[in-house]
Amino acid sequence: MNQYNLISKIFATVLLILFTVSSCDDEFLEPVNENELSPDTFWQSADDARKAIVGAYSPISTVFGWGRMMILHTVYSSDVVDPFACQGVTTDASNFSINPNFGRLNEIWGEFWKTIFRTNLIFENLPNIEDPNFSDEERNTILGEAHFLRAYQYFYLVTMFRNVPLLTQPPAGLEEVTAAPSDPAQVWEQIIADLQEAQRLLPATWSGDNAGRATLGAATALLGKTYLYRAGIENNAGDYTLAAAEFRKVIDSGLYSLVPNYADNFNAAGENNAESVFEIQFDNNGLAWGADNPETLRAAAWEPDMAPPPFTSQNGFEINAWAFEQF
Repeated sequence: MNQYNLISKIFATVLLILFTVSSCDDEFLEPVNENELSPDTFWQSADDARKAIVGAYSPISTVFGWGRMMILHTVYSSDVVDPFACQGVTTDASNFSINPNFGRLNEIWGEFWKTIFRTNLIFENLPNIEDPNFSDEERNTILGEAHFLRAYQYFYLVTMFRNVPLLTQPPAGLEEVTAAPSDPAQVWEQIIADLQEAQRLLPATWSGDNAGRATLGAATALLGKTYLYRAGIENNAGDYTLAAAEFRKVIDSGLYSLVPNYADNFNAAGENNAESVFEIQFDNNGLAWGADNPETLRAAAWEPDMAPPPFTSQNGFEINAWAFEQF
C-alpha cells in the first residue's frame, strides 16, 4: 500500500468517526450526572418529597427572613419601638423613609419567592411520585404544609407591598418571574383558598423533632388573621365576623392554653409550649450571613438589635414604655 492510499484510508476513517459522533443522540453528548440534584433526578421518592417540604420552610428562618430582616420591616416599623438617629438602616426602616433600592427590602423580597416557587414545584411534582413507601397520608400532609407556607408568604407580601405578582405554578421563564402585579383581591382569595385546603390536609399536632411544622391550628389562626387584615385593608366589614369564627375554632380546639409562667415564652426552655400556634425554629449552627443552606446561621436578632448599648454594638432602638409595661 502506497503512502497516498494509507492517508486516504485514515482520512475516510476519521470522517466516519466524526459522522457517527455528530449523529449521536444529545443525551450521549450531554450525560446527566445522577449524583447531582436536578429536576431530572429529583422527585422520584418519598424522601425527595420530604426534602422538598423542608426546603420550602428554609427561607423563613434565614437572616434575610425572620432571622432578622423581617423583624426590621415589621416590629421595628411598629409603635412598639422608637429608633435612635444613630442607626441609618434601621432608623430609616422604622420611619418609613426607605426607597425601592433599599438593600434590606431586596433581601426579604427574595426569601418570599423562594418559598413560593418551592411550594409551586411541590404542587406540580408531588402527585407524580410513585413510591410504595409514600403513603397517601404523608403525601396529603406535605401538600397541606405547602399550601400553608405559600399562604404564609403571600400574606406578608400583600400586607407589606400590596401590589405583587400572583404565581401559583412554576415559572416557565424569566418573563413569568417578573410578571406584572395582580389585583390584591386575587391574592387575598388565593391566601384564603390555600389556608382552607391546609385546614383539610394538616394534622392537629406534630411530635418530637417535627415541632414547628404547620398544623391545623396554624392554618386556622392564619386564616382568621387573613380575614381580620383584609377587613381593615380592603374595607370588608363582613370579614370581621369570619375572622372571629376562625379564632373561635382555635380557642375551642383545646390544643392551646396560657402557660403558668409568662416568662417561659421568652426562654429556650419554653419553646413550642402550649401558647405556640406556629413557631419558627432557630438555632445557632453555622456562621453564613443570610445563606439558605444546611448548617448555616438560623438565629434571631432580637438580642443584638434590642439590647442596651453596653451589651451590643447595634443599639438602634429602645422599647416604648407602654409596650414594656404590657409585658
